[in-house]
Amino acid sequence: MKAIDELVQLLGSFLQGVVLLADEDVDKNSSSNSSHRGSTFLNVVALGNVGAGKSAVLNSLIGHPVLLTGENDAS
Repeated sequence: MKAIDELVQLLGSFLQGVVLLADEDVDKNSSSNSSHRGSTFLNVVALGNVGAGKSAVLNSLIGHPVLLTGENDAS
């Protein structure tokens, strides 16, 4: 049960990070902000059975297809 509790804590931290990233606004009217945006890194671990949709979920969170999906692709 300790491992599950740790995973729940990690998921909570991940979701907080997603909310923070979603709340970041870039002022499109400002030339200084539109050309430069600070980098934010988020470490994510996706666990699950083969073919469970881990890559598809992560692609959805990212907003575009970065990870390979499908039965013939390694993940």
